[in-house]
Amino acid sequence: GEAPSYYRPVVLSADKLHHRCFTHTLQLCVQDGFKIINTNHSAYQRVLPKVTSLVKHLRSSTHCSDTLEDCIRPQTACQTRWNSQLIMIKSVLAIPEPKLAEACANASRNIMLSANDRAKLNELVEILEPFRYVTDQLQAEKTVTSSLIIPYTEQLITSMTEISDKYSGQFTATLRDSVSNRLKDYLSRPECEYATFL
Repeated sequence: GEAPSYYRPVVLSADKLHHRCFTHTLQLCVQDGFKIINTNHSAYQRVLPKVTSLVKHLRSSTHCSDTLEDCIRPQTACQTRWNSQLIMIKSVLAIPEPKLAEACANASRNIMLSANDRAKLNELVEILEPFRYVTDQLQAEKTVTSSLIIPYTEQLITSMTEISDKYSGQFTATLRDSVSNRLKDYLSRPECEYATFL
């Protein structure tokens, strides 16, 4: 006889299966935040170009290379990839301050990081780290990523709500709202729901 309904295969229409790559949507969320940084005269806007100039100096100077020989090499950032900016920031913060000061002894004072600059960079790392973690997990080769979309969407919505409360401002508020608006649709997509419970 006919199999019970809960044993029948679920067939989803092509339009439901066809949706933007989740990681690409995450990229759009972060880009929404960076647009605010670029249009708003905030401390983040001031410190990011400084870090870029600092890394350029550190990578082009023989003296800097010799001084930082035992440290992780500072990484450059690609303007179109937010996670490369995060990697750049973390690579600079990983350099011990005395080593960095020694390497930049002859550099322009305009690229030297103040205590406030470092505080803002650490804030950025904390704010962007949830996006980095989810992106890395979803891109893992051996992971069934479709089953993780709903849990990670809920995790990001919660994380960005907490972060926007901790670091109030247009940047974090934009990230919070963008995550909620761009990702909420995934919470009710049948293919994501089925994958989560399989």
